[in-house]
Amino acid sequence: MNSFVKKLSDRLINFNKINKKAAVTLLAAIFGVMIFSFTLSYAETNYEMPNFIRVYLTSYCANQSQTVIKNNDIKLGYFDYDDGSFKSLQEFSSSNGYAFMYNDSQRYVSSNVYEDYEEVLEIVKDSDDYIPLLLGDGKYKILTKPNRESDEICDSIFNDLTCIVMVGEKKELAMFDDTEPVVMPQDEDEFIVLRSANGTERTYRGGMEFVVDSYGVSAINYVDFEEYLYGVVTCEMPKAWNFEAIKAQALTARTYALKRVLTYQDRDSKNFRSYDLVDTTSDQVYKGVTGESDNSIKATQKTTGEVIIYVGNDKDYKNKLIDAFFSSCHGGVSANSEDVWTAALPYCRSIVDKYEKPNAYTNWEITFTLSDLQTVMNRIGAGIGTVTGCTVTTCSDSERVYSFNVVGTKGTYKVSKDSVRSFFNKHNEFKGTCYSNNFELFSGESPEFEEVVTNNKINVLGTMSNKPSELETKSLFMFNSGNKGNEKITKAINVINGDNEITKLEIETTTKVEKEDTKMKKGTYKIIGSGYGHGVGMSQYGARDMADAGFDYDEIIKYYYQDVDIITIE
Repeated sequence: MNSFVKKLSDRLINFNKINKKAAVTLLAAIFGVMIFSFTLSYAETNYEMPNFIRVYLTSYCANQSQTVIKNNDIKLGYFDYDDGSFKSLQEFSSSNGYAFMYNDSQRYVSSNVYEDYEEVLEIVKDSDDYIPLLLGDGKYKILTKPNRESDEICDSIFNDLTCIVMVGEKKELAMFDDTEPVVMPQDEDEFIVLRSANGTERTYRGGMEFVVDSYGVSAINYVDFEEYLYGVVTCEMPKAWNFEAIKAQALTARTYALKRVLTYQDRDSKNFRSYDLVDTTSDQVYKGVTGESDNSIKATQKTTGEVIIYVGNDKDYKNKLIDAFFSSCHGGVSANSEDVWTAALPYCRSIVDKYEKPNAYTNWEITFTLSDLQTVMNRIGAGIGTVTGCTVTTCSDSERVYSFNVVGTKGTYKVSKDSVRSFFNKHNEFKGTCYSNNFELFSGESPEFEEVVTNNKINVLGTMSNKPSELETKSLFMFNSGNKGNEKITKAINVINGDNEITKLEIETTTKVEKEDTKMKKGTYKIIGSGYGHGVGMSQYGARDMADAGFDYDEIIKYYYQDVDIITIE
């Protein structure tokens, strides 16, 4: 594989080009007096796979007083968008590594602008009084060190806190104005080693750009596009899962990332920005080399260049890359994209997930009271008066919660779509975690909670079967064994152990449970939910379960995204 620096130097990257072939019309032969004609339309989308991607390390090196590179030998320069190359200015060696921090000292700067970096070095020489200043257009000035007096070289005051200074061997080596410095290892086979503010270290491929962000220094990783996926795939999915599921994850990760590169790296577009995505679940979890595994590398290489496009009938999306959204698990039914965000994507439609098995997020609960709601409303200044209750509205297709409404004497406070999850999770008054919008709300007056289990034994009645798959499909009912006799409790159950294997039950097996008063008082609420995440697109647990059942990665993709195909970008 060519080095990252060489790839950057090859050519200017212009990704946002989509070429379509004209539709081809085929006429069938004429048989007798009947004429059969049909039109076969197809479009071939030509994408260019980018050489690199820019990842903002918001979870690791963002807004720090200083960011440290532990490498001893580095190349320092900047990325030139005019010809798509890394411009190396100088090589440095430091046994202690390098610190990048924002300038907070008064300095003086030269009025003269220099065209040649070597000329600046000749003027500065080995003096400890001056350092070079790189300007945004690749030209240079000369700066004094902090608290040096001005002279004939540096005759103007300079106190711009948006600049970054690089320090090595306990002395300043260079500063940057409007252009963020990019650092590469001198040895192109080496990686960049960053140390965060808390002292942890993480290793990254490619180069590192430093930017000023809210009076702190942040890092953006410039990394080979395919090698970026090495650090994503098994950070998003356990590396020990079925390899077909991991390949499906590689495909979604590549498609998701490519679409963002097409959006944000085109300098002629109003959408252009200095990074393509971040390293958290806001986009995709990315931990560089530190997050790589043999399976993440293997899955990326086995699917090299493969992406997902929509091939359905919606002309606004046809033959274009999809937004390959995914979440941990659906809890039985996925969500329409517009039920979570805004756009009604034709390939992200609600489905009943028949392959996703029960898992750690199949059943979870949240409890709270009217008093808890009142405390939260007062804190956020909702202005709805005295809280009298709460309700939910649900989506028509998936029955997932579309909005949660807190009702008061002076109005209603409404939380909609994906904000429902964060509403419950950011207030300590709610006991439990809201993992998804796939839940039901019960109050102390709900009939589901009227029946009380009065002793510590429950009879479980069911049909005995030697085939767990048959037993799984049958309803098993709980009967109250207290004074009311065999009065049916209306909730059906499946008996499944921790390994997702169904436990064989004998007829009229008796099992002990902890005694618990399930009757809820008025003014108390319980949420019972299933699933983890926004629920749009692919279920990661479902992908694992499909792979375990023998499905290939492409079948997994085409199950969770409707009317799609997989193409390979050379």
